[in-house]
Amino acid sequence: VDVTPKESNVRTRVHEYGGGAVVFGKGKGEDGMFYSEFASQQLCRLSGEPITPVEEGEGTQRFRYADGVTSEDGAVIYCIREDHAKPNPKDVVNEVVSIDVKDGSMTVLATGNDFYAHPRVSPDGKKVTYVTWNHPNMPWDATELRVTTIDDAASNKSADHELIAGE
Repeated sequence: VDVTPKESNVRTRVHEYGGGAVVFGKGKGEDGMFYSEFASQQLCRLSGEPITPVEEGEGTQRFRYADGVTSEDGAVIYCIREDHAKPNPKDVVNEVVSIDVKDGSMTVLATGNDFYAHPRVSPDGKKVTYVTWNHPNMPWDATELRVTTIDDAASNKSADHELIAGE
């Protein structure tokens, strides 16, 4: 059963090989489905017609999104964001971000490493964990599992976040 508009292509190019292009909302907030639209690489919501990009005014294909989860109330998406403002592969910035689904505002929660994956929010909504690694390593060679608080005062530098496991 198709649930996206006919012209949609649900796919992401994060890390160039994609992954995790769909986020299912929960709770009483913005219930519904969120997805990465391949043509624009924008994160879109599906709560009926039309589909509205979550972020606006940034142009297309600057940001790519993957591997998202929602807060318990469905009001925030936590995901991987790639910033292609500088398109040279060595200049692409990967981060863990939170996105307010009502106004599209984004907050960087983790930055400073080459790659990020699997952000997950604690049941109480106060912490986020993620996996991270740096080039030339692949995720099966050397990764770190880190945790940080979701707090405006917390540092967004991965090196400042608590190391749970890894090298």
